[in-house]
Amino acid sequence: FLASGGDDTLIMIWQISRGFGSGKSFGSNVAIVEHWRSVATLRGHSGDVLDLAWSPQDVWLASCSVDNTIVIWNAVKFNEKIAVLKGHSGLVKGVTWDPVGKYLASQSDDKTLKVWRTSD
Repeated sequence: FLASGGDDTLIMIWQISRGFGSGKSFGSNVAIVEHWRSVATLRGHSGDVLDLAWSPQDVWLASCSVDNTIVIWNAVKFNEKIAVLKGHSGLVKGVTWDPVGKYLASQSDDKTLKVWRTSD
């Protein structure tokens, strides 16, 4: 899967199609060799989505936003929110998981870095 977020508050989940794409890239003679299709749309933020991070083993997807929150999504049932993390007083610019998936770190415009335990 591939995840994308934008200024429309949405997170799109994409999956590569089994067949090859057809046609050529815009402004090029290079043939398109992949075709991605949208398989889910996640709604949970009230502002622009700034960063996304897949957990190790792709169990969860973390998203952060200018709405000062981090949302943890179930990566098996995409429309299911696991948690909404609140604790920053400014927009959350970035999220990342530790290599084991035990912790999530978030960085905010409020000049703080928070480390969240996934077991809580």
